[in-house]
Amino acid sequence: MTRYAFIFSDSFAITVEPFVVLDPNSGDENGARIQVRRVDAAGAEPGTHLAEPVWRGDLFKLTNGPKGNWDRAHYHPRFQGMEAGARVTDPQLSRDPINWALTQLGDLRGLANRAAAPDLAAASADLQPQVDAVQEEIRLALQKCASAPPA
Repeated sequence: MTRYAFIFSDSFAITVEPFVVLDPNSGDENGARIQVRRVDAAGAEPGTHLAEPVWRGDLFKLTNGPKGNWDRAHYHPRFQGMEAGARVTDPQLSRDPINWALTQLGDLRGLANRAAAPDLAAASADLQPQVDAVQEEIRLALQKCASAPPA
């Protein structure tokens, strides 16, 4: 369930949602999920249907872990359709996940190149100012979702 969606030029969106992973073996996780997604141009109203992800950040903490832990934070720099590619960790992501995510969004061309998304790379010069203009709203959405109690 997407809680926040920022749609740009009816072609790409950034979505933010609270997320919970229940795993009795390794521990429950909760936090925020942020994705850069394509927007489906086909349909009754172009630009209103979210399509496959290009990139995803999972800003997760161990639910019963120490306060402020982000030990489960990771990201997926590539997707194959709806399937996430390899899980990648980054020490900066675990230290300051929200600023890490915003830094990634501050370089759409680099994100697109790492994601092997030539359509996003081609649109990045036009989209970057739009994304930069809503950075504070994205920060607030991430803070709200990351601090939401697990359902």
